[in-house]
Amino acid sequence: MFDRDDIRYSRAETRPPWELSTSSHLKEMFSGHHHVDEINSPPCDEVDRHKEARIQAQSARKLAHEQAQARRSAAQARMRSSLHSTSDGDSNDDLDELGPYEWMRRYAAEQEKAQSNQPPTPPSRTLSIRKTSRGAIVIIVIALIASALIQAIYLNIGTEEEDFSAMEPDPDSGWFEDLPEDEDFYEGYFSPELEREDYPEVSHQELPRAPLAPGMGIEIVSHQGLAPLTYQQLYAKCAPSTVSITVYGQDTVGTGTGIVMTEDGYILTCQHVIDDGVTCQVMTWDDQVYEATLVGADVQTDLAVLKIEATGLTPAQFGDSDELTVGDEALAIGDPLGTELRGTLTNGIISAINRNVTVSGYSMTLLQTTAALNSGNSGGPLLNIYGQVVGVNNMKMNSTDVTVEGLGFAVPTSVVREIAPALFSDGKISRPVLGITCYSINEEAAESYGYPSAGLVVATVHQGSDCYQQGLQVEDMVWAINGVPVSDVSQVKPILEQVGLEGSVILSVYRFEDPSDPSVYEEFELIVQLVDQVSIS
Repeated sequence: MFDRDDIRYSRAETRPPWELSTSSHLKEMFSGHHHVDEINSPPCDEVDRHKEARIQAQSARKLAHEQAQARRSAAQARMRSSLHSTSDGDSNDDLDELGPYEWMRRYAAEQEKAQSNQPPTPPSRTLSIRKTSRGAIVIIVIALIASALIQAIYLNIGTEEEDFSAMEPDPDSGWFEDLPEDEDFYEGYFSPELEREDYPEVSHQELPRAPLAPGMGIEIVSHQGLAPLTYQQLYAKCAPSTVSITVYGQDTVGTGTGIVMTEDGYILTCQHVIDDGVTCQVMTWDDQVYEATLVGADVQTDLAVLKIEATGLTPAQFGDSDELTVGDEALAIGDPLGTELRGTLTNGIISAINRNVTVSGYSMTLLQTTAALNSGNSGGPLLNIYGQVVGVNNMKMNSTDVTVEGLGFAVPTSVVREIAPALFSDGKISRPVLGITCYSINEEAAESYGYPSAGLVVATVHQGSDCYQQGLQVEDMVWAINGVPVSDVSQVKPILEQVGLEGSVILSVYRFEDPSDPSVYEEFELIVQLVDQVSIS
């Protein structure tokens, strides 16, 4: 209603005429809600009854107010009396000066204090039963969730059957970690020193061999004169040249990706994808599955060539990785986390070129990219914006103590061009090696941990090597080879290649009485014969 003088009347009530001013009378009339004027006003006796009812209502309200005041005064008197009797520090005169609200605050504080000194009232039986029922329901829900999780884990293990026993970073696992320079970490990370007879002889498994193909290699095509492709065009061009690889070991199953090299079924992938495999299957882009055989593999460059009996495949075009610059667009196609996500395209840039990465004793010169790579991408193509393969994705950096993102690596095609012909013609790459794996201790770490100098700490010794026969042990430190100090694995390769397969080298070694206290050691030299990496890989 408009301009109400008295809010006691709702819109549905008819107000007495005496409560309407002239302005409100007109507004109500024109509003259409009420029409009150002298012609249709109620008779005088009706008006008198309304007036009398209003007076009675006012009297009732006044009486109720007086009764409430009396009760309030009585309550204040009780509070005053209670505070007088329990007051510790205030005098009665001070209490008499308090206002009514202060009386109530004081009284409430006293009541709360009195209640806090009383023992808690035990909950009722009804409340206990209700709480027990809720607790039982929560326990049942948790049990059901746990059962579902256990069942899911069991089913996953039953279908994947992956082997997680070997957590040491090496090329065989398809990834590597940025190892922290922490003495306590290395004590638990690498194998403890064992007696010589305790080193197990590992039987290496290998896929069935395919006939060699001498004279074959790959053709490298420059991107000069080519037009950049959209991502959609690039995927349509390159996806048919990408295959899915599943490798079955003695009791393991692994997945990876491959690149079609020729129309008649030669496939390029990573060595660690097929390592220790008993059988291997390749699924092409049109969902055809073929049994694969091994043409050749090289553990040091992490490259392998497979052969499937197929025709009419779409070979990839290989570009020149030497033409790449930092900041060039880079894309990857592969099967991250397995064949369920096969054919996934990710994009990024070339973030570094000629990046030296050492994994389990092998130094590799790789391309670094921000394109997302995950387990299963290994062996797949790293592409430039022209749809050319410029690298073979092979690893991603992980860390045990920090978050790592956007650090993927690929073998450049400049290395593939050099290695592929030898794999086609010989099935292997012969190189002189010591037969050990090491991790580096640089000058700063040596000073920090108390080592006598920088060097290479031995992590494993292969039984087929002469180092094993001459008595080199785990946690020995090799600090020089042929008198040349070494503090990084990448420094070893040039020395060994200069000596050759038939040669020997002199190792300068520190042996520590207690590896946790490198300040106590003996120094000696070993003369060891180099071995072919093929014989121990």
